[in-house]
Amino acid sequence: MIALELSHVSKSFASRGQSLEIMRDVSLTVQAGEFLVVVGPSGCGKSTLLRMIQGLETLSSGSVRVGAGEATTRGFVFQRDGLYPWRSVLRNVMLGLELAHVPVSEAKPRAEAMIDLVGLRGFEGHYPNELSGGMRQRVNLARALAIDPDMLLMDEPFAALDALTRENMQQELIRISAAAGKTVILITHQIDEAVLLADRVAVLGARPSHILDIVRIDLPRPRTLDLKRTPEFQAYVDGIWTMVTQAETETRVGG
Repeated sequence: MIALELSHVSKSFASRGQSLEIMRDVSLTVQAGEFLVVVGPSGCGKSTLLRMIQGLETLSSGSVRVGAGEATTRGFVFQRDGLYPWRSVLRNVMLGLELAHVPVSEAKPRAEAMIDLVGLRGFEGHYPNELSGGMRQRVNLARALAIDPDMLLMDEPFAALDALTRENMQQELIRISAAAGKTVILITHQIDEAVLLADRVAVLGARPSHILDIVRIDLPRPRTLDLKRTPEFQAYVDGIWTMVTQAETETRVGG
């Protein structure tokens, strides 16, 4: 079953009285239950692509078809957690359900189940300023999952974390995504993160970006951090790294 289909998507912005072309003729199909990671040079439109899928940005041309259309729910995990400091962990996770007018009798156990899934049982009554960066991002993820989305969109969710916490969260995301069984599309600058998490990695080229390649990651699951030390893993990283760095060089040369 197809969860997402991008067909000849292009995007331009008005900048200083001129049209700045960000993306040109991007076509991509994502299967239900697939974990797709998108990488590419800075400024190539990775986050813009995700926002177009979510409906937060309009397309200049082309089309985005998401599952069953309007009936398909999408959870969005931003780079910044955006937690409300006056709400407890439980009430932050319940927020999307409240906005959807889900009764408290149903919303509370659903939120509690997601808090348990992300490993924060016992912290339901804590407030954001009492949590570490990694814990706050777990709350962010639980909030997105609480609405039971068909698709989870993640925009560099671990970028603000230190290296050790980031690796721990990578491992947690592998566990959580497998347990939740969602279609996931994640944006990252970290090539090793992409290879560890993805079923496939879409590599975007220089602006105006296009798809250079889609790399299928044929590594066994469940994956652990030990996999990063294997030659097979490093071969994927090196290949994707070469494509991205060449694209970054094209961006600099092209201005």
